[in-house]
This record gives sequence, structure tokens and C-alpha cells, in this order.
Amino acid sequence: MHSSRPIKGWTTFLLRPLNMLRYELLGWLSHRREETPSPFDRRRDGFVAGEGGVCFVLETLAGARRRGAPILAEIIGYGTAWEPGDVRRHSSQGGRLGLTAALADAGTRPEDVDLLCAHGLGMPATDAAEAQAIHAVFGESAERLPVTGIKPMTGHVSAAAGGLELAACCLTLTEGIIPPTLNYRDQDRKCRLNLVTGEARQADVRVAMVNTFSFGGQSAALVLRSISAE
Repeated sequence: MHSSRPIKGWTTFLLRPLNMLRYELLGWLSHRREETPSPFDRRRDGFVAGEGGVCFVLETLAGARRRGAPILAEIIGYGTAWEPGDVRRHSSQGGRLGLTAALADAGTRPEDVDLLCAHGLGMPATDAAEAQAIHAVFGESAERLPVTGIKPMTGHVSAAAGGLELAACCLTLTEGIIPPTLNYRDQDRKCRLNLVTGEARQADVRVAMVNTFSFGGQSAALVLRSISAE
């Protein structure tokens, strides 16, 4: 089915002048000009909006194997939490609950996770809350857990952001390469994480997590497993 008419009530593109005005009035957009801001960096001041999308085929593992499909990863755990409040703020509690629920659903211990693809929005309060949630959930494992954020490469693509990060994790599981967090320079003491920076890193990643925050306090997390790690 195809239609050239826009569907009423749908915001078909993020990069619309009215949307940009809203984000600017809320103080969400970065004003940096020399480079895309890096999440968790002390100099971060907001996000750069982007456009993008991704599509996945989800099916049972047995079904995919029966038809000989190339399998990128297995989703073994999911968790979500909602902490309503100021749309411009996030606390660490919602993120902690989402990550904890995903690990419990997967039956996976924090120390068994090899990579976390963070939401990494670039907003000062949001990044600090996410870092606090990661430390609360992973404890001592947070010191060695590789963390990356891809938004400096893609911009913040709103509802598709988690999908792009899921795609990046799937590729890491199949290719053994962790994408770097671009433009990271200065550590923020509130965001002490084992960030993958500079260049892509080769690694044997068997279990990975994707973490997302949504404006308004909703968070969700996925646990992925490499098929070779079964």
C-alpha cells in the first residue's frame, strides 16, 4: 500500500521548524558549533537532532533456524520503567529499574554483560542520571563494563534512536567491533564510565545491553546474546 498524502496527526519528520523551536525553547539543543557534542563529556550542552530509521525481523529462534535465516542476535531480556515527572529531567531511579528488570528477565548477572550501548543523549542532567543508574545496577562491574554511545554519529533520531542503537549492538555481536563514542575529551566526575572512545575497539562481545530514556521518565532496556554464545 502506498500513498503520497501525509497522514493527519502524524509528525512525519523530526527536523521540522516547529519541532526545532520546541526543543530550543526547552533548552534541549546543543549550541556547540565546532563538533557534535559527546555524551558524558563535561562540555556537553544538549543534543543534535537527526533523522533515521531501522527495521528488524523478529521471530522465534527455532523459526529462524528452520528457514536458514541469518541471525544477528537473540533477545533474551526486556525491562521497562516509567517515572513520571518534569519532561526536561530524568532521575536515576527509572533507568535503574529498567536495567534491573531487563537483567532479571534475561536471567543474566551484571558481571556477565560485555557491552552497554547507552542512551547517551548529551544533556547534562540526563547523562548524569544514566551514569548513576549504570553504577547502581552494575556495581563493581561498572568499572570494567565497556560503554558506548552512538548519537554523536547519528544525531538524536527520536523514536528511532533505540532501534539504531539496537542495530549497532547486533553488528557488534556479529562483527566483534564496538563503535566509539565520538568527540569525547573531558571526563565529567558525575559520569565516570568505561567509555569506548577515539577509535572502534575489537572485542569478543557475547552479551550486550541497549539502554534508552524517553522524555517524561520512561526507560527501556534490552539484553542481547550472540548466537555463538548459546
